Parts: sequence; C-alpha cells; structure tokens
Amino acid sequence: DDLEFAEDGRAVAAKSAEGIRIKYERRKRAAATLQRSRGEGGGRDPLPGVPPPSGPSAGGPVPPLAGLASTTFDDHMSPYVSLEERSMDERLHEAASDDRVDTRGERPVFVSSTGLFIYMKNSITRCTALTRERTFFLLQRAFQKKLR
Repeated sequence: DDLEFAEDGRAVAAKSAEGIRIKYERRKRAAATLQRSRGEGGGRDPLPGVPPPSGPSAGGPVPPLAGLASTTFDDHMSPYVSLEERSMDERLHEAASDDRVDTRGERPVFVSSTGLFIYMKNSITRCTALTRERTFFLLQRAFQKKLR
C-alpha cells in the first residue's frame, strides 16, 4: 500500500482521508513556498502599468550559485552527523528490544522496523534540507555503519 507520512513521522495509508489531507497540505505548503520565493503572493502591483522586473534580480533562479551557501557549512556539520548517529543508535537499541509483530499485511513485519525506517526517512529529509553534499554522504556512511 502507498503511505503518506505525517509531520510527526506516523505512516498513514495514502488513500485514507487523513492520508489525502496530508498530501494536499504538503502540496499547498510547497506552492506557497514557491510563490514566496518568486515574490508572488497576493499583494497589489506596486507600479500599475509598469511590467514586473525579470531576470535574477526578480527572484528567478541563479544556477551557478545554487547550493554554494550550504556547501560552505559542510566542514562544520560533523556535530549534526554525530547527533543523528547517536539517535540512530538509540533507535536500534529500542528496536532490538521490541519484539511486537504486525501481521495485518501479506508478510509479518516488526513494528519497530517501520518506526526505524520512518526515522531514517525523516533524518534524510532533514539533512537534504540543509545540504546534499558531504554532510549527506557522511550521514549515509553513519547509517551504513550502524546497520551492519
């Protein structure tokens, strides 16, 4: 089954009322963010009859600079990766002690494994919001080390 994930990390069936609500709220937030980044958004035209500015100064993307600011901090993100690694370690210890099994699907699944994968997904989402460079690679390596 398709799943949607609530803000608190809960998995919700995508075709349920709550799953549909989560999907549309996420789309609505993304559209509002896009409008804000473009400088749009319900205000009146400051100079009627004058065309709006265009180009990089109008809020359009500037491809050569994209991601430059986030990579500046990559060398200082090791505490963040360490925190995520410790959190992953705690989640693994909790999962190892939880032996509850969900048998509602085609195959039995440990309840703790679902929570662990949701945690990892949220962790990756948090990291990629900051950077997709070296820090993301280090986070992947930390998860790889913990899961072995």
